[in-house]
Amino acid sequence: MFAVFLLNNVLAISATALVLVAVLAQFLAFIIGFAQGNTTTRRVLAIYIAANLAAILLLFANLYRWLGITDASDATKGPATFLTALYYSVSTWTTLTYGDVVPNSITRPIAAFQALTGYVVMAFLVAVIISKIQDR
Repeated sequence: MFAVFLLNNVLAISATALVLVAVLAQFLAFIIGFAQGNTTTRRVLAIYIAANLAAILLLFANLYRWLGITDASDATKGPATFLTALYYSVSTWTTLTYGDVVPNSITRPIAAFQALTGYVVMAFLVAVIISKIQDR
């Protein structure tokens, strides 16, 4: 029984990680393509960016939920809820964690990767927006 549970979790985590890598790659490819002059309306661009950022944050939140994070304010509750994992995902993406939610040893490298990804994606995004404003 435990082996089936473990296999299902491993498959779910692996699938989430693969989708996350694919979403990040196509998001960065879109930003780079947009910077190189592909024409897109502002509304489509805003919707695309918002949808991709939401997908990335939700995927990281699922990884944190499945692999485990600890809500330091109430460690007796057991595993963190999805909303706590989403909160941690957003605060890690923006590198503004407060220490109220703590990753375990398995999720520490994932949190570091998410923070680094947040830096890179936001740098690309700001650079593209500034270059588009200057091109006007």
